[in-house]
Amino acid sequence: TTPKAEAVSQTAYQSSSPEVGTKSDFKYRVQNDRIYITEYVGTKTKLIIPETIDGKPVFAIVAGSFTGSDLTYLKLPSSLSLLGSNSFNECDSLTQIDVDEANTKFCSIDGVVYSKDKTILRAFPAGRSGSFMIPDGVTTIYNYAFYRCYQLESVNMYNSVISIGERAFSFCWNLKSIRLSEKLKTISPFAFSHRRKLLPPMC
Repeated sequence: TTPKAEAVSQTAYQSSSPEVGTKSDFKYRVQNDRIYITEYVGTKTKLIIPETIDGKPVFAIVAGSFTGSDLTYLKLPSSLSLLGSNSFNECDSLTQIDVDEANTKFCSIDGVVYSKDKTILRAFPAGRSGSFMIPDGVTTIYNYAFYRCYQLESVNMYNSVISIGERAFSFCWNLKSIRLSEKLKTISPFAFSHRRKLLPPMC
């Protein structure tokens, strides 16, 4: 059986006039002639990460790089191949993450980041509120995917989901309900830790 899609809603968040970042917006290291972003130090709230810095491709975003930023919108470049888990920790105002359509590793649907084949949900913007429907075909909810999504209230998923990663829903304080996949095989450590309102999940 499939979940009742009408029980949840999701909204595409739009952003106006985002700005392309410059090298001064980031701390980074160069490895194998490629850029690894390690920290966002800029003040832009609507940010497009550039394809290159100093002529070298932006290849990776290290885990925790954007922690606590005031971003409301973010666009990831086509050059990005590695995205660390928990990269957007405590980005409480972030409501949309887009991915350049030419990227071969990741894609975005309604501002949520997935693997290119749409089987892995990688990152959900922490500023979203209300309810969310995980799309049919997603098999894995990645580590920290919904981490510290304080305003999220309910989650529904299709039976395609078989794995929930480490701390995937930790600190979702206002999460009241979640419908789990009937084919779920793996729930990693602390996947639902530090919750306040979560009721027993429906299966």
